[in-house]
Amino acid sequence: MPKHKSEDFKMSAVEYYLTEDVSQEQVLNIYHHIISQ
Repeated sequence: MPKHKSEDFKMSAVEYYLTEDVSQEQVLNIYHHIISQ
């Protein structure tokens, strides 16, 4: 899988942070876990 992620993927991470009751650190951990696969 390529390391480059689309803008849609990045925007979905931002939307998740804004709509869910999670910290920035939690969102970054999820994001980093997904891109490392």
